Amino acid sequence: MLRKLVVRNGFWFALLIIILALFPGRGPEPYDVLSGGKPEHFGFFWPVTRYLFEPVCGAVEYVLSFKRYIIQLLSWVFWIITGSLIFALKMESSFANGLVISFRMVTMFLSFIMISVFFPFPGPRVTVTGGYTALDPHSHTNYSHDAAKSPENSIYFHKRLAFGSFFVTEHGHTDSFEFFPEDSKLKTVYPGIQVLTTERVSLLVLADKPFDGSEFLHKSVKDVIDLAHSKGFTVICPHWWKWRYFSWEELADLGIDGFEVYNAGYRNFSELERSSLIRFCRAKNLIAAGSTDWHGWGYYTDVWMLVKPPEGEHGIFSALKNTGETKIVVLKRKEMNNFIRYAFEPFFGMYYYFSGLNFWQVIGWLVWIFIFSSLPGYVKSAVGRQLPVVFSAGFLGLGVYSFAIWLPLLPENQMLGKLLAPVFFILALFWFFSFRMRLKDEIWED
Repeated sequence: MLRKLVVRNGFWFALLIIILALFPGRGPEPYDVLSGGKPEHFGFFWPVTRYLFEPVCGAVEYVLSFKRYIIQLLSWVFWIITGSLIFALKMESSFANGLVISFRMVTMFLSFIMISVFFPFPGPRVTVTGGYTALDPHSHTNYSHDAAKSPENSIYFHKRLAFGSFFVTEHGHTDSFEFFPEDSKLKTVYPGIQVLTTERVSLLVLADKPFDGSEFLHKSVKDVIDLAHSKGFTVICPHWWKWRYFSWEELADLGIDGFEVYNAGYRNFSELERSSLIRFCRAKNLIAAGSTDWHGWGYYTDVWMLVKPPEGEHGIFSALKNTGETKIVVLKRKEMNNFIRYAFEPFFGMYYYFSGLNFWQVIGWLVWIFIFSSLPGYVKSAVGRQLPVVFSAGFLGLGVYSFAIWLPLLPENQMLGKLLAPVFFILALFWFFSFRMRLKDEIWED
């Protein structure tokens, strides 16, 4: 019965993918948020590995591009539970079995989320030409309290996504800069700091030489800006729309050098207001920046800030201030983003994703559906019995690993030990209890 169910549902799912792929949708395309058109000197393509593992890679790209993470994840959980209960009812199974199915499906979904943000799945291959280079003015390592990956991982992330250079901007200190390889300092990676002022305004201080970040702590906005300028540094306001403290005009009057107009970690900024901020930056000759704000959660970004550095040892720092040559390229597709979208997130998300698939992405999905549907029933049954054990042991190992690397990072890091490790341990327990739970209806027997 189980094999027939899998084959039948696999057929209908494959048919659904083909139908949705025929809809007039588009995949992510490069877009320059500053000019409003297609960017020059920028190209991208998906590596072959993306097509070989499309079901996983596509889903990772989708999850890591959320605008309202908590709301969209909760929408998925709600519809997974609802769908599981409806499925059990349709199969004339018991309500208890419906709850078991819900528990397993939610466990699988949350497990996938954690895997997608922890492992380096293939991202887009980017090319930058015309004398431009890609710069990331805002990123973190696990020396920040809310980040998960090391300085070495940060270099790997930026290089694989074609960033020529980046600033490491830890929360409240500059200590991590010394842990980067010597041959990368002031060439690939530049020092910076993200500070919270006494007025609760977040600021990025970007420098072309190592400095002591503690000098910038417990100061007002005006004092941070004045101190940075006295040293020849640059100050940018990151994700202003997250906090909305101080107006653009007030910050400009205090001497701010620029604003982030796009942040891959905080995408919930309307296009209308973004356009207004870009116009404000142009009118005041301020830097308009685009940042990954990478914290180690996944190896994917949808934004590149392109600058044209002049010759010289610190050309990239000069290029940051050359607003006339800057481009901010974002990989995006036109999507609706409102309450209705989030209330029915799984349906909208699948429509946008599948309608934007190209031929090879569709083939990738069909191949994996065929492989899974063609497996003998006893193999499915054996795999089904062993997977909970494997995943439980795997998440237990990830929890121990996260806890072990967290201890040397105290007191700066709070994420690995207080959030990431406990989540891994909880998922290990979920998979263990999933293994212990038994469905009693004969429809689950092969």
